[in-house]
Amino acid sequence: MPYRGACAAAAFGAVLWASGAAAQNSGPASCTGMANAADRIRCYEQDTSTDFAAVVRRELECDAPPRAAELLRLLIRRNAVSSLAFHMADGVNYFALPRPEPIDGITAVAIFAHDETGRFPFLRGRGRSPGAVFGIVTRHTGPAVDAWRLAHSPALLADASASTMQDATDIGCFWFARPQATPAASAPEGAAQPAERPRQRDDLFDAGLAPKRD
Repeated sequence: MPYRGACAAAAFGAVLWASGAAAQNSGPASCTGMANAADRIRCYEQDTSTDFAAVVRRELECDAPPRAAELLRLLIRRNAVSSLAFHMADGVNYFALPRPEPIDGITAVAIFAHDETGRFPFLRGRGRSPGAVFGIVTRHTGPAVDAWRLAHSPALLADASASTMQDATDIGCFWFARPQATPAASAPEGAAQPAERPRQRDDLFDAGLAPKRD
C-alpha cells in the first residue's frame, strides 16, 4: 500500500509543519495580543522572535498614547533603528533604518518618535511639545498610503514627510500635548500654585545627540 503510506507520511508532515508554525507564531502573537502597552513592550524585550514589522504594526493601531521612548530604545537595542536622529521637525525626531522593512504591503525606510517621559534624549526645539508620537516614513504615496492607514487604524495621520527624505510620506500615531495650564496669576486667591515647567532647551543640540554649534 505505497499510496496510503505516502498519504500518511504527508499528513504527518503537515501536522508537524503546522505545529512548528504555531510554535514560531506563538511568541509574537502573545505579545501583540496584550492590551496594555507597557506589558507588550516588556514582552517584546523578552521575546526576540517579535520582529520589527510585528512591533510597528501593533503599535500603529494607535489605541493609546504611543510609548515612543521605550519603543525606540527597544528597536535600537535590536539594531533595527539608528541610535542618532538624522532630522528634527516640530519636535519630532527621525531615525533611519539600516535597511527597508516591509510592513503589510508598504515599506518603511525610517521611523519618527517623540515623548516627554525623559526615557530617551530626543532632540528638542523651541515651542510647544508635539506630545507622544510614533510612526514610520515610507516612499509610498497616495492611495496606497490611504488604504494602509485605514486598514490599520483610522486614528493614524498621514502627510508628506517633514523629514529631509524626498517623495516620502509620514504615517503616525499622534497624541497631541494638552494646552498649558491657566497662568498662576488667574488662579483663585489662596489656591495652590502649579509647579513651574522646566525651561525648554533653546539649542537643538543640548540633548547630546550631536555636536554643539559654535
